[in-house]
Formats: sequence, C-alpha cells, structure tokens
Amino acid sequence: MTEKLVSVIVPTYNGEKFIAQTLESIVNQDYGNLEIILINDASTDNTLKNAEKILKSSKRVFKIFNHEKNLGVSAARNSGIKISEGEYLCFIDGDDLLEKNFVSALMNEILKDNSDISFCGSLDRFEEARAHRHAQK
Repeated sequence: MTEKLVSVIVPTYNGEKFIAQTLESIVNQDYGNLEIILINDASTDNTLKNAEKILKSSKRVFKIFNHEKNLGVSAARNSGIKISEGEYLCFIDGDDLLEKNFVSALMNEILKDNSDISFCGSLDRFEEARAHRHAQK
C-alpha cells in the first residue's frame, strides 16, 4: 500500500535557536511520504538561513514560503495549507521536537480506524523552549 502524502506545516518567527532541531526531527521521520512546508513569518534573525541549511541538505521534499511582514501563527498556518499538496496535514511549531515515529504513529491510527483525524499530547522538554513559546503569545 502506498503511503498517503502528509504535509508537515511549520510556521516560524525569529526561531533561530530552535528551527534546526525542529526540522531535523521532521527530516528524520520514519514515515517516507512527507512534504515539509516552512512558513517564515518575516523573521528578522537567522531563522531562514538555519532552516534552508537543514532542508537543502535533506532528501525530503520541501517548500519555503516567506511572509513579507509578520502576520502571526494563524496566518502562517493558513499560508501553509494553501500551498500544501498532502492528503493529510500535520502542524508543528518551530520549537517542537518529534519522536522518529511521530507521523507514522498518527497515520497508523488513521488507517487502523479509517479516521479523518489523529492527534496526540505533547511533552515539554526544555524550559527555554517553553519560555520562547510564551513570549510569542
């Protein structure tokens, strides 16, 4: 059975400290049929440079879309949806880290029950990431 295409949408704004690790955790997923969509929401730091380095060196399909001005996380996600080609969408924040089987576990649940959606909880790993997330709100 052919794997369904999953579009992993990553909105980011001034996330240079975290974006490389986040993208590496996506690139290293054991699920094969992914497209990674990075929405750079007008970052003024090295977020885009750090992201490009990881994505260009990966063997994954990816798209980078740049907002000319900061529009916020919801607008960034909506931009990602518009350019996605996947049958399923997966939203990942720019400071998240994924277990290697994150996408495959969610897709297995969808296929097992013929569901339209699958979701899971999260675990905070780093105090610095938590502080960064709260500063963006």
